[in-house]
Amino acid sequence: MEQRLVGKVEPTYPNQAQSEHVDGDVRLQVLVAADGTVRAVNLVSGPPQLVAAAIAAVKQWRYRPTISSGRAVPVVTIVNVPFRLSATSK
Repeated sequence: MEQRLVGKVEPTYPNQAQSEHVDGDVRLQVLVAADGTVRAVNLVSGPPQLVAAAIAAVKQWRYRPTISSGRAVPVVTIVNVPFRLSATSK
C-alpha cells in the first residue's frame, strides 16, 4: 500500500517521549476506505508514549483508491511509523 500513498502527514514527536529518550516504531493496522481515506486505525505494537502521535498522523494520510474488478474497494493494511531521536538528543 505504500506505493498508493498520496498524502502523508509526519507525526509530531511527543515532548515527553523526547525528554525520556523514547524512540522506536509504532505498527498500526489501518482500514483504508474505497475513496482512499483512513477510516480506522488500531495499534499492533509500539512504545506507548508514541502511539497517540502515530495514530493522529496516520488518520490524516490519503491513498489512491484500490481497484478490484473495476471498482474501488476498502483495504486493510499494516503501516510502520518510525520515531527516531537524533544522535545529539540522546
